[in-house]
Amino acid sequence: MHSYDRQAEILQLLAQSGYASVHKLAQTLHVSEPTMRRDLRDMEASGRIRRTHGGAALLERGTHIPLSLRSEIDSEKKRLIAQKAAVMIPDGATVFFDASSTVRHIIHFLRERQKFTAVCNSPAMCGELTKLHIPTYCVGGRINELDDAVRGPHAEAFLRNMHFDLAFFSCMALSETGVLYGRLEEGTSFLRVLIGQSTRSVFLCTSSRINICGIHKVCDLGDIDMVLSDQPLPEHLQKMVGMKKRTAGT
Repeated sequence: MHSYDRQAEILQLLAQSGYASVHKLAQTLHVSEPTMRRDLRDMEASGRIRRTHGGAALLERGTHIPLSLRSEIDSEKKRLIAQKAAVMIPDGATVFFDASSTVRHIIHFLRERQKFTAVCNSPAMCGELTKLHIPTYCVGGRINELDDAVRGPHAEAFLRNMHFDLAFFSCMALSETGVLYGRLEEGTSFLRVLIGQSTRSVFLCTSSRINICGIHKVCDLGDIDMVLSDQPLPEHLQKMVGMKKRTAGT
């Protein structure tokens, strides 16, 4: 594994727990402890982590991982999931694509699927969609330069004035009790509004994010319609998907 990829994995591990020892990180990523210490020195020098005695911690609990690094984490799994998502888009639909690194991969599979309207909260993704001649709306508001995403009150007001036939989104984690978590409070609020404005909401989730807890709750599995992952969900979680919607429909 290249050092850049390894450092992205280190950030993901620290984002989950806040702190990890050199021994644990080296063991998890299958490298020697001297190699891990070199990675941690480089990451501290670039201002991404804080080294501690025997380990490392994020500068702040819940620190946001830049898009450039998140894009490299589980990239093959994300492409597999995105390919599954692309074939779900029906002609004539209005489809929302969130700015997550997982959802971004869908664009690579849309060249033959142009008969729909796209809405997105990433200016860069909107540019890519329009190059494919897909009619596209860009969510308005302040752009977060770390992840090329528009969120916050103005963005949420934009969502409330629209309806989506289908919405693709991702977030930080899915717990073993069926709760979806985000890393940033602003992001979780945005996703809750999005889910409420969508006929079908689809969570794109790599298997590495399953059975992990977070800080900010997005929603329960029962609030969404589908989970797309690179591996089948555990059976008890699969039974929870869409449960609240099914119950409300009876």
